[in-house]
Parts: sequence; C-alpha cells; structure tokens
Amino acid sequence: MKYGKLLFILLLMSTNTVNAALLLGDAKKGKESYNTHCTKCHGTDVFTHNNRQVKSVEGLVARVKMCNGQLKMNLDKDTLDDITSYLNESFYKFE
Repeated sequence: MKYGKLLFILLLMSTNTVNAALLLGDAKKGKESYNTHCTKCHGTDVFTHNNRQVKSVEGLVARVKMCNGQLKMNLDKDTLDDITSYLNESFYKFE
C-alpha cells in the first residue's frame, strides 16, 4: 500500500497540476495562520477584487509560497497547505 500512495503522489507531481479537491490543508487552521502571519501585510480585500492576479489553484499555491519566501516567514509545508486551503475555500473557490 505504501508504494501505491507513493506512485500516486509521483504521478500527481509529474502532471504539474494541482486540483483544488486535492489540497490537503486544514482551512480552519489556515484561517488562524492567515490571521497570525498574513494580515501583517494585507487583509482579505485583496482576494475579492474583480481583477485579482491569482487565476488558478496552481497560482494560489505559488502565491502563498512566494509570500512565505519573500517575507522570510519560514512557515512549514503543512501551514502553507492550511493557508492555501483556507484561501481557496473562503475566497477563490477553485475546483
């Protein structure tokens, strides 16, 4: 069974596509982390603009990682996944 999961994950990684249904984060924890770390720079209004820059799940994942890197927050992968899930469930609603 271990190898089946590994094969599945490698297959997903090789497609270079993220499906919103496969976002593994916990949106509730993500909201808490967002409020702790991300609101230092901006509120949630940036997610409701008609001309928002993030257009896909892949873009959302990349944006969260970019913010983490640029601000040198050093948040772990689980926290980034949680924030991404929160943002998707609450604002973006990518499928």
